[in-house]
Amino acid sequence: MNKMDWLKKINPVLFLVFLVQAATGVIYFLVGSEILGVTHLFGGLLMILIAGIHLVLNWTWVRSNYFKKKALTDKG
Repeated sequence: MNKMDWLKKINPVLFLVFLVQAATGVIYFLVGSEILGVTHLFGGLLMILIAGIHLVLNWTWVRSNYFKKKALTDKG
């Protein structure tokens, strides 16, 4: 699989994990269920892993947009 195929699979999964994290975080705050706390914890670890993969797959874009070399100008 090429990079775009991986991104087409990883991006929706990252979005779904984000939604689960948001939902379990809010519900855990309101209800305080132990199972929601565990679900939120392991979902967070999964989200970190998937976000890391997402970042690696998009690293060339990140590097070209955020780590640009400044052009030298002749100010005389």
